[in-house]
Amino acid sequence: MDPTFKRVPARRQLEEVSNRLNHLQRSLGLDQNLPAQAGLEDYMRLSHRPEPIRQLPLPGGYTSSISDASSLPDDSSSSYNGPIQFYALENENETGSWTLGDVTFNAHQVRTLFKHFDETHYKHGPFLEPCTSLNSYYQSSELLFWTVCMTGCFVFNEFDQYHYKLIPHHRLLLSSKMMGDRITLKTVHAMLCMATWTYPVSSQYDDLTWMLCGAAIHMGMMMGLHKPGHVHEYAAILQRDPGSAYVRNVTWLSIFITSTGYEILLGTPAGVLTVHRISSWLGMPPPLGAASHIETITILCKDSSIPKWYRARAEIHRQTVQLVNSVDSKVDFRTRHSLIRIFEGELDRVKDLYDDVWNDDLEIEWQGARLYLYGIAFISPGPSANSFSADAALAAREVLQKGLAAAVGALDTVNNMKLPYTRQGDNRCDVPDHVYQLGFYPKHFFRIGAFANFYLLWFLGVDTSASEQDKELARTYIAFTYRLLLSFTHSPEHERAGKSIEALARLPIAAGKISQLRVHSRLGASFMYGYSLDGASEADISSRIPLLGVDTVGPGGAAHPKLARA
Repeated sequence: MDPTFKRVPARRQLEEVSNRLNHLQRSLGLDQNLPAQAGLEDYMRLSHRPEPIRQLPLPGGYTSSISDASSLPDDSSSSYNGPIQFYALENENETGSWTLGDVTFNAHQVRTLFKHFDETHYKHGPFLEPCTSLNSYYQSSELLFWTVCMTGCFVFNEFDQYHYKLIPHHRLLLSSKMMGDRITLKTVHAMLCMATWTYPVSSQYDDLTWMLCGAAIHMGMMMGLHKPGHVHEYAAILQRDPGSAYVRNVTWLSIFITSTGYEILLGTPAGVLTVHRISSWLGMPPPLGAASHIETITILCKDSSIPKWYRARAEIHRQTVQLVNSVDSKVDFRTRHSLIRIFEGELDRVKDLYDDVWNDDLEIEWQGARLYLYGIAFISPGPSANSFSADAALAAREVLQKGLAAAVGALDTVNNMKLPYTRQGDNRCDVPDHVYQLGFYPKHFFRIGAFANFYLLWFLGVDTSASEQDKELARTYIAFTYRLLLSFTHSPEHERAGKSIEALARLPIAAGKISQLRVHSRLGASFMYGYSLDGASEADISSRIPLLGVDTVGPGGAAHPKLARA
């Protein structure tokens, strides 16, 4: 530590952090000396899934461990007492019609949408209470009823046209319910649906996800969701919609998962990270990254009524938040590198603990967390090109290689994931069945894929010593993602993301030494902005690169014709 560092309280805190780090290293048996340089194949960790492993050949002679998911265990085999499905109508002959703006659905149409939502969406966010009656569901929450309908319409055959027609009316409904009605769990659930699945806007700057996450956090804390077992203290607020203990607990886990997934990549805090990080941005939102709130997530992850695979998702995100909190201090690169090793072990432990329910979704989340782990090493204060010691250079090379392996691992899982079977006649969108099924995935998974591509592009631009095999591997998976997104001919949002990757790939980036990112306050987004700023001026970027996001539509920020007609 610099002996001229005179801020005594801060100095004492840093010394305590350093002492705790050394103690952890000794207790974990970690060698504090840097290892010899390793190759990429040393970092391609074998899957812990119980089923047989098949080896996928990759360019340059590498192999990636991707399993055949046909024998994945059923989530219901674990201890699980919560709802197993969303669509649970007691009367299939129920009649009725419901209108929002100029859109009217009859009972048959709503049943089709709710059943589709149950089969394709609910497994990714099991926080909704089952629907046993269409009329009762509408009466309990008009907002949630139409949110599920609108979400189910997206890229769903002939219903897709209604998705864009519903958007302006749904926004008015959302505003009126948030301002005029009492807070309920179903209001929070509607916000979580909108934050989880695609909700098109004209440009990324108009994306509502950040606002929805922040509102859900505040509402959840007002209802005491952050204090499991203390529902009696919030009886007055919960009297209209108390919900079961399962629903309250899984809702808080979902708020945590959704918010952290958004914040870590885009670097726009909605209230989950620490106070000192976000106070300069937005005042003083609820610090869910504080120790007491992290402890709540730890407790909820032990709740056997919540699906075990969903608890695994929360554990992955909990480790990511703890990492961000740990490296937020201006620690040097060597200390940060040591912290990375510790959290590597924690993520490996999560995978071991939940390997009986491990699936492709968790693999993508896990690889994404590893990529954030390695990527954060190069966000200020990263290794300086002007003061590169041999040890720092070796550590930077190690982290670069591990980041490459994580990015490839995430995209390779997408390339080989086992998707639900598409019944004959279900896919009428003139796209391959796997593209049709991927269209129903939460936007968080696409953000991980986008971040993996940003990292690969940045890797090609900064690592002059990378082997041709590593470079070819990076280019192969950038091209794979580009082709996959452009194959979403039925979804302008996904096509737009593909065009953004193409625009970034065409920037004239000159290969150079490993250097600190120029943009260091945006977490995962620092790679996209840093890479862009190295290759073009801000004017060039705004004119040449569409703002990336599966929530944006139309070229140059203009509304897509479907949205314009709504």
